Amino acid sequence: MNKINEDIALAKWLCKELSSGNKKAIVKVYDAYHQFFLNVIRRRLYESDDYKPEDVFSIFWEKKMMEAKVFCRYKGDATLRSYLCSILYYQINDINRIIEQERKNLVTDEIKETHDKSQKTPADLLIKIEEERAIDRKEKLRREVILEILSRLS
Repeated sequence: MNKINEDIALAKWLCKELSSGNKKAIVKVYDAYHQFFLNVIRRRLYESDDYKPEDVFSIFWEKKMMEAKVFCRYKGDATLRSYLCSILYYQINDINRIIEQERKNLVTDEIKETHDKSQKTPADLLIKIEEERAIDRKEKLRREVILEILSRLS
């Protein structure tokens, strides 16, 4: 219970300091939890070329941790680390959704390209029909020539 009381006091102090514009006050939390948060991100983040654990940590730090309201809302239901970790989980889940959507779009685009390549347009079909007709005409003409030659030989 002593840890929770310390966390509540720290959160109140951070709320007051960040609200007044003292961004340096967050250093204490950064020093205490930086490595832990990076490890959480490494374990939970989907593999992606666009999102690296350090980038996700920076996003989390800039968008969430620098806001006074994050610390002002802390009520002491769990340790401060657990509370901040739950916020981090939401951030990771949001980015994982983005990564998954990008993967689905990539697969959909590849399927669409393959489908587009295999699907003939009306112009392609007309060209194919005309080519077949030309081959048929050439074949008929060839047969006629062969028959004419054979008739002359006999």
